[in-house]
Amino acid sequence: RRQLERYLASFPTAAAGPVLDLGCGRGEFLELLRDSGVEGWGVEVDARRAAACVALGLDVRTKDALQALDEVADESLGGIVSFQVVEHLALGKTVRLLAVARRKLRPGGCLIVETVNVQSLVTFTRAWTIDPSHRQPVHPLTLRFLAEQAGFTRCELVYGSEVEEGTSLEPEEGGAAAERNVARLNALVFGPQDYALVAWA
Repeated sequence: RRQLERYLASFPTAAAGPVLDLGCGRGEFLELLRDSGVEGWGVEVDARRAAACVALGLDVRTKDALQALDEVADESLGGIVSFQVVEHLALGKTVRLLAVARRKLRPGGCLIVETVNVQSLVTFTRAWTIDPSHRQPVHPLTLRFLAEQAGFTRCELVYGSEVEEGTSLEPEEGGAAAERNVARLNALVFGPQDYALVAWA
């Protein structure tokens, strides 16, 4: 929930809704939206998780994300979010998700897609390999390109889930070149573990 709070800035008022959460999991972001007064609803393919969300008073339906998105009227949504989902999809489904999302968002609507940051090598020893259902890594530049091809007008990449302190290399006192090399190595090996595409219709 704390990690998702940063995305609320894209939905600052009630007028930013409704927001559809694709693969809403335990409903943390839907709770944040509700607490902020923004209308939101979600879909979750796991019936147990969906039922747990409903028990919390959230509007969550047990359904496939792409199917649910297809059924929404064009230009009817203020936002679409999807956290840690696209890495479970084949690339063709990700392309389709972006294209359909673009149609379903009204002008100025916001799409947020968060996934594992494959630019950070530490993710392969942690988030990526620990979940056997991960299927397709998506490079940040690839996801941004696909969103632009789908017709999104402004696309940004936001990085998060910094590696905990004490994991990365410490620069030695003195030598500027050595410190620069440590910074480069840390960025490659111990970079942020997640990133999000934030794009506007």
